[in-house]
Amino acid sequence: MGRYGGEEFLILLPHYDALRTPDRVELLLQEIAARSFDLPGCTMTLTCSLGVTVFPSNAELVSVDEIVRRADRALYRAKNAGRNRIEVEAPETLVNRVR
Repeated sequence: MGRYGGEEFLILLPHYDALRTPDRVELLLQEIAARSFDLPGCTMTLTCSLGVTVFPSNAELVSVDEIVRRADRALYRAKNAGRNRIEVEAPETLVNRVR
């Protein structure tokens, strides 16, 4: 996990299987929203939008730039669709099977 931009972070989940455990990313979204922070005079909660991309282990070699581009497209779809949600951009072979 690391900061990628002003408000963006990249999280790499090696061996994540979107077909067997698609709710793993949903759980991350829920855990972020469930935490609160006590600040002077108020309590704050956070939400986030997640753009996810996945590649099967037998996929052709894909550049880091292409992976980030796909995740970024999914992220902006999530933001434009109302925020606090997940959008997935997967290779066409997975599109119909992932979330």
